[in-house]
Amino acid sequence: MTTAERGTCPRCQGPHVHHHVFGLPSPSAFLTEDGDIVDWVTIEGCVVLDDEPRFDRRCEDCRHRWNAADDAEPSG
Repeated sequence: MTTAERGTCPRCQGPHVHHHVFGLPSPSAFLTEDGDIVDWVTIEGCVVLDDEPRFDRRCEDCRHRWNAADDAEPSG
């Protein structure tokens, strides 16, 4: 079962936060009891280009994007 927490949006406080995971994480952190990856996680892969914006969280309610590691300003 997943050990990851979904969290809340810093803008609207909504509970529907989608995680974008970069690299090659252990899938076990994101598995449901049935062995499927939870529907609120997208594993993006290892190759990230420097000129692409990288946000690892997105609110499904207000569409705000941010990086969980910083106190990013709202992106719109």
